[in-house]
Parts: sequence; C-alpha cells; structure tokens
Amino acid sequence: YCHVNNTYVYSATQLQLVNSANRSEYIARIDRAIETAQKLIAMSPATLTVYHERYKQYLAQFLDTKAWLIYLTADPGDAATYLGELEEARRLIAEEALKHDQDSAILYYHLTRLHLTMLERLWQSTELEAQNLLAARKAMVIDDHLTKALRYWLNAARCDHNRRFRDRLTWIGRKLHRYRTAWNERHFRTFSGTAEEPSSEWTKLIEVLQEWRQPDRSRRGKSPL
Repeated sequence: YCHVNNTYVYSATQLQLVNSANRSEYIARIDRAIETAQKLIAMSPATLTVYHERYKQYLAQFLDTKAWLIYLTADPGDAATYLGELEEARRLIAEEALKHDQDSAILYYHLTRLHLTMLERLWQSTELEAQNLLAARKAMVIDDHLTKALRYWLNAARCDHNRRFRDRLTWIGRKLHRYRTAWNERHFRTFSGTAEEPSSEWTKLIEVLQEWRQPDRSRRGKSPL
C-alpha cells in the first residue's frame, strides 16, 4: 500500500499531472505512506536489523517523493512563497530523509537540484542589486548554496553505482563549475573580496567530470569516488 501510493505520487509528479487543484490530494497520499512507514519503524525492534533498516529506507524514499512533489509544483511566479516551498523540500530530504538513508544517490541528486535552483533564483535577483548592500547580504547565502550543492553532488556521484544519474550529474556538475567561476569573479570584482583558489572539493568535481569523459570499460558500474 505504501509503495503503491509512493509510485502513484512520484509518477504523477514526473508526468506533470499534479497541479494547484489536485496538489493536496497527492500530498495526502504520500503523507499516508510516510505515516505508515514511521509506524513500521516504531513497531520493528532494532534487533531485527534487516527489517528495521529496510523500513527506514522506505521512509527516506517517501519523504523524498514528497519533497520532489513540492519542488516541482512550487510556483516560481509567487515570490512570497516560492523560496519557502523550496526550503521545505530541502528540509524534508536533508533533515529527515538523510537520517534514514545516507547512501541514496537520488536523495543527494535532488538536494543538489534544490540548492542549484535556490542559487539561481538569488543569482538573478543580485544581477540588479550588484552595488547594493542587499546584494552583499545575499552573497553569503549564494556561497552557502554553492558549497552545499557541490557536496551533495559529490555524494550523488559516489552513490550512483549503476550510473543512473550520470548524464544529469554531468550537466549539473558543469553548471555548478560555471557558477563557481562566475561567482568567484563577481565576488572579487563587486564585493571587494579576494579571488579564491579552488577548494579540494571543487578540484574533485573537475576530476570526476574529466574521468567521466574518458571511456573505461573496466570501471563500468563503479563510482569514481
């Protein structure tokens, strides 16, 4: 029953069948799956490790589905609520789902997408505020989204053993690198900061992207991390 609801909601979300008129129905469905999984975890003794861990993974999946629904159906035209909805989606995965499963590529991939979207939203708003104090205040938030998006990207790449997200991670990785380069230049030029050398994490992103460009049949199905 839980998985039926989860599959139903996730598929409808991906197929763009969820809208403002029926959104509450889909959220109610996935909430029922989440509540059932929470009850199963509470009823399963921790000594029954296999079942206990399996239920925790189910709960992580269901929380991720709810977050993804919120993300894909949030209205970017509603400035008053858009970032708040993205933050709620981020919280569901980062603060709840990851407590139950730290080895899921899709959780890290979705978190990367969320931080990238929030980064882009703030980036666009600072284009018109480059000389203002408000833009300087947003600088720390933009930097935080860049840093977290990178770390989640690296984790997604590490956990993507079957290469399910390889193409999408490649596209996002290149985009993150372009943003990082442009942000470093803007920070140096506009906010009187100091241009920084790439951190070990940014260097690792470049290394992974370069490795993915090289065909290596001996490493098929393995993560480069």
